[in-house]
Amino acid sequence: MVKAWYSKKWVIVLLHAAAWILLFSLPALLRPAYNHEEPARPQAVSPSVAFLLLRVMDLTWMGFFYLNAMLLMPGLTYKRKYWQYAGVQIIVLTWILIQATFFFKLLIRPGEHFDIRRPILFNFFIYLFILAFSTAYTLIRDKIKADNLAKEKENENLKTDLSLLRSQVSPHDRRRADQYKTQGGKQQTSIYAK
Repeated sequence: MVKAWYSKKWVIVLLHAAAWILLFSLPALLRPAYNHEEPARPQAVSPSVAFLLLRVMDLTWMGFFYLNAMLLMPGLTYKRKYWQYAGVQIIVLTWILIQATFFFKLLIRPGEHFDIRRPILFNFFIYLFILAFSTAYTLIRDKIKADNLAKEKENENLKTDLSLLRSQVSPHDRRRADQYKTQGGKQQTSIYAK
């Protein structure tokens, strides 16, 4: 059976990379334009450190997506271990919120008030978004695999039934069918005339 172009490994990797690049570039694409007449505000850390912290957070989100899609969903929810799944999700959410809060504290300017609700609320909704998409991705991927296996099994059953029917055809009818095939499908009156 020939694999569809979208189910090839390199296409899947390319689509995942494109989706992550698009997702992580949205904040830069959707931010408002800066007013260049305003004086620049002092930054807590250098832009390269801020960039590095944001990429670490992006990698954390990617890791969570694949952890849920490849390990937690098949390993726990498909085996009906819902309490364990919920426990692992709470641990992951706690880790992400602690990491995000720590990074946010590093990025704020000295002397500014730190409100812990902002990073928690912001990252909680991102967590729900990534959780929903990784769950949907896993369910769709597994449904496609199950449909393909069912189709292959049905094709195999049809081939088996066809070979069984061919073996049940009497030798006289089989010889006549073979002669018909070898003559290019042209019926000759000498074979059928009696």
